[in-house]
Amino acid sequence: MDSEDHFHTLYILKHSTPEGIKQYQDVVFNFLKYAPEIYEAAEHVLQNLTDKLEGRPFLSMHFRRGDFVKLHWLDDFEKEDVLLRAVGNMVTELEQ
Repeated sequence: MDSEDHFHTLYILKHSTPEGIKQYQDVVFNFLKYAPEIYEAAEHVLQNLTDKLEGRPFLSMHFRRGDFVKLHWLDDFEKEDVLLRAVGNMVTELEQ
């Protein structure tokens, strides 16, 4: 995606009024809900991962599309060593 929306960094939402905060919280916490099928699929994936790892802890990451473009992580991403390098790059970025 070459949309500019994918190239922005993390920012904190700021509200100008207490009513704005309440309205945001009402929408996010009460209106935006995943469909039950999403929770069921997530539970299935989580159980399979837990079984495969025999209960050992694990870390999950989500990379924004803009990170791949900005940090040049797009090439040969289907190869395992490239994927591991990308995860290592993200861990390095998080530690800075």
